[in-house]
Amino acid sequence: VLVRVSDHDPVVLFLPVAEFASADLDVQAGGIPEVPAGKPLRFTAQVQNLGPGAARDLLVRLWVDFELPAMAVMAPAGFTCAAPVVGGGQSAIDCSATSVAPGSYAFTVDAQTTAAMVGNTLTFRASVQAATDDPLSGNNLGVASTRLSAPVSDLAMEPLDVPFVLSGKDVLRYR
Repeated sequence: VLVRVSDHDPVVLFLPVAEFASADLDVQAGGIPEVPAGKPLRFTAQVQNLGPGAARDLLVRLWVDFELPAMAVMAPAGFTCAAPVVGGGQSAIDCSATSVAPGSYAFTVDAQTTAAMVGNTLTFRASVQAATDDPLSGNNLGVASTRLSAPVSDLAMEPLDVPFVLSGKDVLRYR
C-alpha cells in the first residue's frame, strides 16, 4: 500500500510479511547388529517432521559405506525415490517430496550382501533436509551399523532308522 502524507514527503511502502515457515526435521536409523555375509539385510529410517509447519522440498538420503550388489527402498506415499547409485565405495538412494506435513514417515532399505564381505561392518546413514527453515538441524542425521559375520551353514545329516545289522554289501543311506 502506497501512502503519501504530503506532496513533498517520500513515498512509503508498507508490505505485510507472512510468518516465516519452519519445520523441525528429525531422522533415526536402525538395523540388525549382525547378519551372515551373503544374506539379505535391512535398514530402517524413521523421518519425522516435528512441525510446526510443513517441510517444503524435502530430501531424504539413504546410503551405506559399501558398494552393494543390490539395494532397494520402500518409501511412504508422496515420496519419489531415484534409482540406487553405486560407486566410490558407497551405495545411495535419494527420496524426495514436494511438501511433507508434520508427522512420521518410515523408509525401509533392503540390500543384498555377498560372502566376500565377511568381517566388514556396514554403516548405514540417513539424512534429511528441506528448503523450509529447520530450527534444530543437529538431529537431521541418523546412523546404524551391521557387522557381516561368517555364513551359517544349514546343512544337517540324520541317519535313517536301521533295524538290521549291515553286511559288506548293504548300503547305508542318509537324507
